[in-house]
Amino acid sequence: MSQWPLVVSIIDGARKAEDLRDVAARWRDWLSWNEPFAALQIFPNGDRALLAERDRWLHWWLEGQRRAIRCNVMGLASVIPAAQFHKVPQIGTHSVFGVPAGTFASVSTALCWLEARAFRPHELVINRPAIEANLAGVA
Repeated sequence: MSQWPLVVSIIDGARKAEDLRDVAARWRDWLSWNEPFAALQIFPNGDRALLAERDRWLHWWLEGQRRAIRCNVMGLASVIPAAQFHKVPQIGTHSVFGVPAGTFASVSTALCWLEARAFRPHELVINRPAIEANLAGVA
């Protein structure tokens, strides 16, 4: 049985344009594997301006990546801090990416969702406690 990786992006919003370029480069690398993976994006500050800029940029960038994302991404979870969760528009990517996607207020909830939607249906296991421990204090 093959293992799917979980890729993690932590986007703090300090350098909006540079952060988005870095994220794009990482996604290009991940998609170049041409192997399935799940993705966890964490926005520790829940910065509204960053999320709005990300959504505009993402729409443009997706046009060239749509097929690779549909073929390779098994699930995408985005985390916005609980204190900002209801103030920030949900990142509605399900219809854009064509893959299971959701926005959550905690890493733990996002990982539970990824486990249920991306890993378990394919009889794959992720070590949620270890991942949560590694990401403690991030969001």
